[in-house]
Amino acid sequence: MDFELPEEHRQIKQTVYDFCQKEVVPYVEEWEREEIFPAETIRKMGQLGFFGTLFPEEYGGTNMGALAQR
Repeated sequence: MDFELPEEHRQIKQTVYDFCQKEVVPYVEEWEREEIFPAETIRKMGQLGFFGTLFPEEYGGTNMGALAQR
């Protein structure tokens, strides 16, 4: 039985990691102190498709399923 992630999911994982390293990690302490998570960062996440994995493409999603959301 193969428990490796498919290539498509490995790419998503890397994209999320890279995004977080660039757009979240440098600011996380400040955001924690201020108890915020900037709307601009959320918009960027949406533009990269982070929120649409469960939705079909015809509705603006990526149709990649629940595994891509993890």
